[in-house]
Amino acid sequence: MYLYQPSGVDMWTQKIYNNISTDATELRSGADVSNNVYRGTDPRFVNPAAFNFQLQPGSPAIDAGRVIPGITDGYVGPAPDVGAYEFGATPWTPGHSAVTWADPFPFPRSTLPSSPSPAPSAPSGTSLWPCE
Repeated sequence: MYLYQPSGVDMWTQKIYNNISTDATELRSGADVSNNVYRGTDPRFVNPAAFNFQLQPGSPAIDAGRVIPGITDGYVGPAPDVGAYEFGATPWTPGHSAVTWADPFPFPRSTLPSSPSPAPSAPSGTSLWPCE
């Protein structure tokens, strides 16, 4: 976890709560930082090699989080857990679900429309960016 502080930016507005960092952490003074699990403390993920970052029983992240209204609502136990998943709750599925990785572009390339003629134009001061 790294918090960059550009010159002239007030770090007192930065709030860093309920995160798990298994890598080096560098935070500048002035940020509001609490209820995090840092490098050197095993968060006891179920299977991080398979991207399963749910918590195992006995994890130091269980019930160690900070209550953040509208964000940590629905926690199980006396306090929210640190990290993305709440131990004992139904796990949520991260990412986009409309397109699978096996089929990231579900349309055959031959069905793509050709470039319009005449080419579209954008209002003055804006740009059009072609994408495929």
